[in-house]
Amino acid sequence: MLYENLNDLARDVMPPSERALEALAEGRKDRLEYWIGRMSVGPQFLFTGYLYWIVRLLTHIRAHHGERETRQALEECFRLLLAPAARLFREGREKEALLFFLSLWRIRMGGMKEAAETDQSFQMLLAPCGLGGRVLLEGWYERDPSSFGRSGDGTPLFCEACRVLRQTFNDLAGSKVLEIEPDPARLAVCGFRFQKRATDGQRLFQKEELEAAVLPSCARALARLRAGRLEGMEDLLRDHHRHWRPLHDFLNLWVTLLESSMLRRHGVEYVDQLVSGTYIPMWQSAYGLYGSLDDRTTLRLLAFTWHYHQATFQVEEEEDRFKFVLDPCGSGGRLYRGEMGEGMPVYGNGLELVSTPHVCTFLRSDFPVYCTHCALSNLDQFQGKPKIFVVDGHAMAEPGAPCVQYLYKKHASEKIPPHLLEQVACSELIPLRKEYHPWDS
Repeated sequence: MLYENLNDLARDVMPPSERALEALAEGRKDRLEYWIGRMSVGPQFLFTGYLYWIVRLLTHIRAHHGERETRQALEECFRLLLAPAARLFREGREKEALLFFLSLWRIRMGGMKEAAETDQSFQMLLAPCGLGGRVLLEGWYERDPSSFGRSGDGTPLFCEACRVLRQTFNDLAGSKVLEIEPDPARLAVCGFRFQKRATDGQRLFQKEELEAAVLPSCARALARLRAGRLEGMEDLLRDHHRHWRPLHDFLNLWVTLLESSMLRRHGVEYVDQLVSGTYIPMWQSAYGLYGSLDDRTTLRLLAFTWHYHQATFQVEEEEDRFKFVLDPCGSGGRLYRGEMGEGMPVYGNGLELVSTPHVCTFLRSDFPVYCTHCALSNLDQFQGKPKIFVVDGHAMAEPGAPCVQYLYKKHASEKIPPHLLEQVACSELIPLRKEYHPWDS
């Protein structure tokens, strides 16, 4: 056993915000700055994964079913995703509607600059845009065009999706409210403008409110730390992993709505193909890290990720593995329980269950479509790859039940019990490939 003291285990899997609050209470400015830095990149692994996955999904759908169907699927997604914000706008609650959009860019690897409000509108410069602009700047459309595609007129597919988002929201709002336009002279820079209607002539933000709306909480906390203003900083640190929940849930629902659309149109075989061809390849970089990390470091990283994946969980150490009891899982579990926010899509209303048993449903019927990636990830890991994210696909049999996930220790990679193999119709566990355990070389 790695942990003789359960307090050590609890400390290794606690949220980083708790460590930051400890440092603040102790007056340890050096440690506080370190933990603020760790927290500032907390969402980035998951954010990057969702961002790339969405572009890959759109590219796959366009390649197999054409541009028209891809656009129709996007319109379906955004009509459901944007309905709550559009309703707020129509009811005159324009500040709340605007804050919804600002939350999508605030936690990002980009810039929200020149934010300004007039009596008629709010505008800012996304310089660069941390969503579609980021993919552009990283050069993925040139480096891997088979996975990062463009529309017929050459528009990068994430940017095309942004165009559909803007048009759909304006349709739902009943007028031209939202403008997001690329700067023709500067790559990945866009102008954002939100036109007031019911609040025309009014100011929605005080200076401090505007700062809070466009600056990530870690950036604000770091500025206060360096200025020596520590009083009242707790609210900027506490439960930091929850601060990016609006964007997390938006991206999570977007993926699930695309999968649901494809399930309705083309059935479970295409969903299997879609997820296998877009999600599973993204795990290769994580597998590659496995050989350079010891079990304790891997555990810490996985717990860190689960916090930012919006999960509530407990960790138990067993002889051969660590058991994560996710109650709920922050993505599929919260979706299954309908906990993604008032007015958002739920299973049975926008989100689809796979009705028939399949390998991608752990051989279960009436299975939540989002969770198909867990079954296919299990199957992939059983093909000689590290067992860093093995899910018991029968644990969350009902929405109220927790999900259970296992992290296998390096010495026990082959000790997968038969029932987990059977859940994905795997007849043989392939031994861990040599490239994934260089510590033995």
